[in-house]
Amino acid sequence: MHLRPLRFSDQHDPLLDWEAQGNEVYYVAPEFHEQIELNQFYLARSIVDNSACFTPADIGSLPDQYDHYVVFDRAGRTAWVHSDERRRTEKRFEKGGFADYFIDVIDAKKHEVSLDFLEEQNRRFLSFLDSREKEVGGLQRFELEFRQRARRSRKEAALFLSYLARTYFDAELIIIAHENNAQ
Repeated sequence: MHLRPLRFSDQHDPLLDWEAQGNEVYYVAPEFHEQIELNQFYLARSIVDNSACFTPADIGSLPDQYDHYVVFDRAGRTAWVHSDERRRTEKRFEKGGFADYFIDVIDAKKHEVSLDFLEEQNRRFLSFLDSREKEVGGLQRFELEFRQRARRSRKEAALFLSYLARTYFDAELIIIAHENNAQ
């Protein structure tokens, strides 16, 4: 799994900090590479079960602006972070464990995805980004505009939250509904 070099993306350090604040943050990479496997796992709804998951803390700090990799074998849990020095880490979950873990997380942290909830998440993201002000250019102007512009719908608030995740974390926002509550 290739990690975007710091010279191109400031993804890893903010994700480390966001995770340190108690948030769920994962790198997920497929343990397959053939088209036939993608098709097979997609149709079986088992892509996640056939992927390796690592938290930013599992990988650790990146020491420089150059390329870094996490190398793993689908048969075991051991992985290696290739950086200045090679260091051992482990996949976060056994096969199937990621989905089971998130069912428990959803049950423990479930709440209505209301406009108020989404606005609070937007405020949390902006506050977090503001704390990293030196690394995020133009955020003060953006935050002022955010505060002046009220969201009119859950969709608009969710799109803004997704925008913040993609723009400032180089990540995708995923909102998961429990099967019993999905609409």
